[in-house]
Amino acid sequence: MAEFRWANILKLSAAILSVALVTPRAMAQTPGLNLTVELAGFPALESVEKNTYTFSQVCQAFGDNLTQNHGLLGTGPFESVTCQSPDKKTATGAAGKNDWVLRIRGDKKEKIFEIFWRDAQGKEISQAKYVLHTEAGPLSILAKKTTNSLIAFYMTTAMPFRSTLTPAMVTADKTNIKGSIGPLTQMRLPTALSLFTLTRNDDIWQTTSAGSAKMAEDKGGHATWKAGKLTAVDGINYYAQQTEGRRDTLHRVDQIIQANVDSFADKFLTMGRSGYAGVRYGVPTVGEGVLKKAKLIGIFGEFRSGVVAGLKLNYDFTPAQIYTDSLGTSKYSWSRFQMGYGFSKALANKLFNWIDATPRIGFTTLQLHYTPADETTTPYDFKLSKAPTIGLEIGAESRTNYFIARLWAFGSLSVPIIPIDHNNSTNSVRAGLDFYRELLSFRDTKLAGLIFAAIDSTSVSKKLSAAEIDENQAKNIRNTSLIIGGGTTFTW
Repeated sequence: MAEFRWANILKLSAAILSVALVTPRAMAQTPGLNLTVELAGFPALESVEKNTYTFSQVCQAFGDNLTQNHGLLGTGPFESVTCQSPDKKTATGAAGKNDWVLRIRGDKKEKIFEIFWRDAQGKEISQAKYVLHTEAGPLSILAKKTTNSLIAFYMTTAMPFRSTLTPAMVTADKTNIKGSIGPLTQMRLPTALSLFTLTRNDDIWQTTSAGSAKMAEDKGGHATWKAGKLTAVDGINYYAQQTEGRRDTLHRVDQIIQANVDSFADKFLTMGRSGYAGVRYGVPTVGEGVLKKAKLIGIFGEFRSGVVAGLKLNYDFTPAQIYTDSLGTSKYSWSRFQMGYGFSKALANKLFNWIDATPRIGFTTLQLHYTPADETTTPYDFKLSKAPTIGLEIGAESRTNYFIARLWAFGSLSVPIIPIDHNNSTNSVRAGLDFYRELLSFRDTKLAGLIFAAIDSTSVSKKLSAAEIDENQAKNIRNTSLIIGGGTTFTW
């Protein structure tokens, strides 16, 4: 009886063990490094595409941007890429079942690029997705070298890892990861990459940190990240991915891709699809007379898509203020509307990683009735009515996972075109520091809080007539104040 009991126990144990060994979901899986690119959902490609491009040509170029030692970041995630055309005939690469699939599908209005990972049971699990809103055909999109590279860059930034370091690439003392963004100065390379090993358990990627790779140098868009000491182990790969600012990078890449593929009609129809808008409110802490009460309200925004991408709008104003003291009553109101186009460049600097310059044009309206403290000078009036205004703003930003700090300076000059308003003119120099902190986010929309401090120096001048000189009126007045305030921004 005892022998029968032990025999059954041993048989049951062996059965349980065998089930555990053959159940794929119970086993940790290391992701393979082979990718299949499939063109699906386009049963009838445009005839012009058939005659101009071949799937094998554009797919091979696309695949090169996803493999090691190629692409915008130099070290891609995959070792090999197989291209599979709509008729299921393998165009390039080795046939066989790969762990990863990049499927291109869509319709006339949009093209969808999506990467799937196949588990041991053959189930496809989405890892990254990009939707491109355009009527252009898939082959003509990928035939453009810049667009081809940028879509690959987007996909590898969105998936779990963007670079793979095989044991052969790991050295005893140091391991370098090289990357490049070429001439795309609108882009900003990450200052650091997280390193980790990767396995798959059930439906969850499990990562084990292996430190980070810090950017050692950035020369004209060509960068090197130093990973330090890593141990090369047969069968174990290290993976790298951007963590800081990853969502902002994806948003910026999308803007550049869309600008490259949009027709003029597309750009006109999509000009409000992406952008930001905000409002700020500031109170002066120092100043003189009525100007010390001159609160600042600003409304600002930028278009980031379509035909007007890069256009910035600003409207600042001070509501009518009245100030009465022993010298009399002073009145002041002011407004300025400006528009401009921003030019920007990404930097690898540790302090600032973004700089920009924005020339502006617009008009200024100002009314000032001022009673000076100098009893020998009579009260006087300054007036400008929609005077043409030119200005320039320069800025530098430092972006982290927690906030954006922006240091900026702005100068403007307003002068009437014709000799009206007694040839009055005004100029302003303002410099400040803004701090933005994300409060809420949902998909591509973000709400952020803003606090700021600025120093403003404004001068109002006019050319005096002979009678005004006899009346001992002042020729100009300058006011310097410190403005502190807050606001909010909305990005979509």
